Amino acid sequence: MTSKKNIHKLARFLETERMHAKMYAYLAAEEDHPKHKRFLKKILGEEKEHEKLLSEILSDEGIRPSSGPLFGLRITFYKIISRILGVPFGIAAIERDEDRVIKEYLELLEMMKDRKHTKKLERIIKDEQIGEAELQENLNDYSEHFDYIKSIIFGLNDGLVEILAVVAGLAVVALTPIVVVIGGIIVGLSGTLSMAGGAYLSSKSYNLVEKEQRGIYGGTAPVKDAMYTGAFYFIGALVSVLPFAAGLNGFKGILASIILVSIVLLAASAIIGVVSRTSIKKRSAEMLFISLGAALATIILGLILRSYFGIAI
Repeated sequence: MTSKKNIHKLARFLETERMHAKMYAYLAAEEDHPKHKRFLKKILGEEKEHEKLLSEILSDEGIRPSSGPLFGLRITFYKIISRILGVPFGIAAIERDEDRVIKEYLELLEMMKDRKHTKKLERIIKDEQIGEAELQENLNDYSEHFDYIKSIIFGLNDGLVEILAVVAGLAVVALTPIVVVIGGIIVGLSGTLSMAGGAYLSSKSYNLVEKEQRGIYGGTAPVKDAMYTGAFYFIGALVSVLPFAAGLNGFKGILASIILVSIVLLAASAIIGVVSRTSIKKRSAEMLFISLGAALATIILGLILRSYFGIAI
């Protein structure tokens, strides 16, 4: 008889396999490239087989598990993100999950006693390990797409951090919220042009170096790269300005801006974590620390200007 702890783990694995199967089905329907569509359908078939094997193990233990209350929400979230950032990001998000699942399967295998169960688990683990390697190889074909995602997050992140600092400083000395809105938008437009120009030159320089060293003109298209970076910088800038555009002023507006920026930064951190295969928690803490630290510094500066020099606008 399998322990309750291991049964709980098996039920959780079953839910994960079901979720991955639904996502691969969705991504296969969204993918237009024949090669990638075939690959996604192949992985989908394997996930369904794993779902069947896990159901058999739990059935032998007299368990008929149902999906948890967050199952539907997780599927919806993955689909929305994949629709916004494309099929490659959806694959990368699942691939990151597969990495974790393989480790947990191996840990469970060491604790399982029933030989019939361990054979099925060994089959699942072998499939997962092969599939994970194939997934990574498949993702290499999407390198250009991920470059554009990085440009989007790079622009968005800078817009959030820089304009929050500007808005926080202005809000301390501004007598009306419209001053903060105008100031934030002006700085945001200036930053947008600067970021777009920098992204264009950086992308073009990288392509020229690649051509000189490797004989290929690869990488991203400079104009497209500049458009993504600049557009999302401005979107990030607008997030900080929104509370003041809604009529909030002073520290109420600053607090609302900090909350909005923190929420968007956490989402951006998760995306960076998926694309770069790094710790989402570490990225989130780092980005929040820098953003809130910059905002705090400008608030202090604004208070000094207002208290000691009587500056108000």
